[in-house]
Amino acid sequence: MIKFLRKCFFWALDVAAIVFTIVPESVFGEYKLIEKCSDNKNIIVNRILLIGVIFVAVIILYTIARFLRCRKTIKNGNYSICIEYGDLFKKKGKKVIAFDECFTTEIGETAPCIKSNSVCGQFLQKYSADDVQQKIENAHLRQAAGRSHFQNKISYEIGQIVPYNEEFLLTPFAKLDESGLGYMPTKEDYLNFLALLWKEIDENYGTSNVYVTIFGSGRTRMFDGLLTLQDLLDMMICSYRLSDHKIKSPYRLCIVCRRKDGVSLNKIST
Repeated sequence: MIKFLRKCFFWALDVAAIVFTIVPESVFGEYKLIEKCSDNKNIIVNRILLIGVIFVAVIILYTIARFLRCRKTIKNGNYSICIEYGDLFKKKGKKVIAFDECFTTEIGETAPCIKSNSVCGQFLQKYSADDVQQKIENAHLRQAAGRSHFQNKISYEIGQIVPYNEEFLLTPFAKLDESGLGYMPTKEDYLNFLALLWKEIDENYGTSNVYVTIFGSGRTRMFDGLLTLQDLLDMMICSYRLSDHKIKSPYRLCIVCRRKDGVSLNKIST
């Protein structure tokens, strides 16, 4: 809050300085709010009041702008991250779709089925599940060290990428427990997933914009039940910043989220 007010105050001073430069001093002497004040003191009072009015106006306008903003970009010398509200499927570029470790493709409400309204579920409703399995076989994915806890199925190392046509990139993400529920065991597992994903994107798709969602924002049970989507978003941004693998400029990594999920672009540290 203090940082926000300080920024607004300095902006107000900048605007006031421009006004004082353009508007003649005599204008500030025409209105006398305090009769007993000398002309010079009256001008000073009017100028201070003007700064106060500008300061309040800046706070109001900046607050409205922050509320209405739908995109935030974080740039550095060798990378650019765009966090934006929107629909992943409407973006133009490579879009990453997260599956579970076994690449379950059956849609339903009970585990281990994919919920129809999830990002993965929406994808599966548009494209053939048989086609997905064929793409997985063609990609020659590395299998995980052990089989899945769910029905001893074959599982794949999370973070790898399976290309699906010119638009989508599929990746195994959530592990499955004995009941078929998705979960992410530890923070280290989550960061290893991100590290491998950034590496795969850089090495194979680093010359195009790549869109991802906040991984773990669905019904996957995360290693810490107190984590918010804002926390997961911060972890993703930090992981990408620290990674040696980044999308080549002028292309960028874009993280797509929904305003209604409570993710605030204004709370992202830059």
